[in-house]
Amino acid sequence: MKTLILGIGNELLADDGVGLRVARALAQTSLPPGVEAKETPFASLQILDLLVGYDRALLVDAIQTGTAQPGYMHILSPADLNNGLPPASMHHVDLSTVLALGGRLGAKMPATVRVFAVEAADVSTFGDGCSPEVEAAIPRVIEAVLAELGLATCTS
Repeated sequence: MKTLILGIGNELLADDGVGLRVARALAQTSLPPGVEAKETPFASLQILDLLVGYDRALLVDAIQTGTAQPGYMHILSPADLNNGLPPASMHHVDLSTVLALGGRLGAKMPATVRVFAVEAADVSTFGDGCSPEVEAAIPRVIEAVLAELGLATCTS
């Protein structure tokens, strides 16, 4: 099964870089054949081309729901991220719409998509590091992604 781990975010905006940091760490591990870890600063419709050709996609990003403490990891489906509102522009479509559009265009889109969304404390302050709560969540997110892949990990 061809799998993409995609870290999304902007590492110059505090906690918004969490997805990039997780993908970078996973890219440095021994991932099995067929599993790739990539980073992107893009979101919405701009990630369509990155998803094409994969059977499964595991996305990692920051989120601010206001319902959980910073560092909390939500595991979501594309439907969970659908707000039901029409996009303000084609640059702001939800993940379900991106996947459906790719399919309608005849592209092979992932049949399985999971989003590992880390509750962020701050996504607007310029800085090159995450808040302590989000930083502490990174190993848990890595473990969750590896578990989703069915890979056993060792913890000491």
